[in-house]
Amino acid sequence: MTLFDEWLEEHKTEIALPERMRQMRARFGKRDDRKCGNCTHFYIHGRAGRYFKCDLNRCSGGPGTDWKFKWPACGKFEERKDE
Repeated sequence: MTLFDEWLEEHKTEIALPERMRQMRARFGKRDDRKCGNCTHFYIHGRAGRYFKCDLNRCSGGPGTDWKFKWPACGKFEERKDE
């Protein structure tokens, strides 16, 4: 195994994330032990469908700001408290 292979194995989760999520994690830190969908900042946007968003990121009507439940959380993660 080469040094690059070791680096790639260590960073494969981060590489697979879209740029907007990598920027969030660079800015706020990482919480690989938690998922975005369990965070208070994760919400559903729109009337006609279910578009998931993060209120720490910009929101548009397009898919470029959609968020995924399964993404590893950033350092601003706050556990959702279901009421």
